Amino acid sequence: MRAPSTNGISFVMQGFIDEVAVAAGKDPIQFRLDLLASRTAERRVPGGFNAERAKGVLEAVRDMSDWNNRGKLPKGTGKGVAFQFAHAGYVAYVCEVTVDSSKKIKVNKAWAAIDIGNQIVN
Repeated sequence: MRAPSTNGISFVMQGFIDEVAVAAGKDPIQFRLDLLASRTAERRVPGGFNAERAKGVLEAVRDMSDWNNRGKLPKGTGKGVAFQFAHAGYVAYVCEVTVDSSKKIKVNKAWAAIDIGNQIVN
């Protein structure tokens, strides 16, 4: 945990984006992609954020996790998504989780798509 403030802020922001997506009746991944669509033509915006790279990790994690078939999961099982841009890297995750009758949560699977570009990471 080398970036505790980044992790905390990302958790709050991604939770809020999910709430807005649900309120809008939109798929959580598609909602994020739609938000990025207005930035795509610009390629790069102030602060170094690149919408194409962000879309790339979201689309990759959507495809590898079979996101579009999540409606076929057993009762008590679901998938969630999160995205983070931090320290010049783009990361998207999908997790499949199950909640049993005693409300115990189990992470069944997790998929990650990460684009850190050509920077050197220590």
